[in-house]
Amino acid sequence: MNWQKNLKLDDIFQRYYEELKAYVLSQVDVKDDAGDIVHDTYLRLRRIDDWGKIQNSKAFIYRAARNLMIDRVRRFSKQVSNDSESGKDVAEQTLQDRRSPLEETLGVEKQRIIQEQISSLPEKCQEVFILHKFSGLKHAEIAAKLNISQSTVEKHIIKALRECRTAIKNYQKS
Repeated sequence: MNWQKNLKLDDIFQRYYEELKAYVLSQVDVKDDAGDIVHDTYLRLRRIDDWGKIQNSKAFIYRAARNLMIDRVRRFSKQVSNDSESGKDVAEQTLQDRRSPLEETLGVEKQRIIQEQISSLPEKCQEVFILHKFSGLKHAEIAAKLNISQSTVEKHIIKALRECRTAIKNYQKS
């Protein structure tokens, strides 16, 4: 069974290999690093047991490669600076600076959709979600601040996330 899984992965990975390598190279600028990241992506993906459950294998492979690039930049940043938060900022900023125009456009469009969705939420749900996601407050802090139960806070956050996910899915279908 394991060899069948690897054959499916090999087929999928081979289909996107050149395109993925070009994408990674455009992000890291060093051919050897790009090759290492693509290889590490393949090794990481070999750990997945059931490729049948993955709906969009290309997006999944690209996301795995992007995550590895972020990890690599973070490791490099930590070597340069002992401040791990600074390393995180550098890693994310480095990859954000290298987004393609299409990624930028899609990112802006998704942000617009999410902002519209948040604006359409009931007032209390919207307030809880903003306090949690954008102000960084914990559930207990939000509950105390708004004089509601933690369970209610959790329900509002779940509802907001579900609505945002649905809006993004609908956008991606169109």
